[in-house]
Amino acid sequence: MTWELHVPLDHRARRRILRALHRNQSSCTVGELSVDLNLALVEVWYHARVLAGWGKVKELPTGTDHAAAPIESLVADDSEVIALLVSTETADESR
Repeated sequence: MTWELHVPLDHRARRRILRALHRNQSSCTVGELSVDLNLALVEVWYHARVLAGWGKVKELPTGTDHAAAPIESLVADDSEVIALLVSTETADESR
C-alpha cells in the first residue's frame, strides 16, 4: 500500500464513509452518512475533512451546515482503493 493510501485510509470510519459513497454511486450529505453509518455527525464531518485533505473526496464547502454538507468520492475509478475497501469490509463492519 502506498503512503498516499495508508494515511487517509488507516481508519475504519474513513473506509466506511468511502464504502457508503461507492455503494450509493453518488454524493451523500454528512447527515445522511451519519445516520446510515450510525456515527456521530461530528465524526463523519471530521473524517470527511481528512479524506478531502488527502484528495479522496471533494473538498467540503465552508460555511455550510455540517449536516447538509455534500460529500462526493474521488476514488470510484481507483482500483487500489476499491481493493482495500473490499478487503477490510468484513473486519470494519464486525466491530
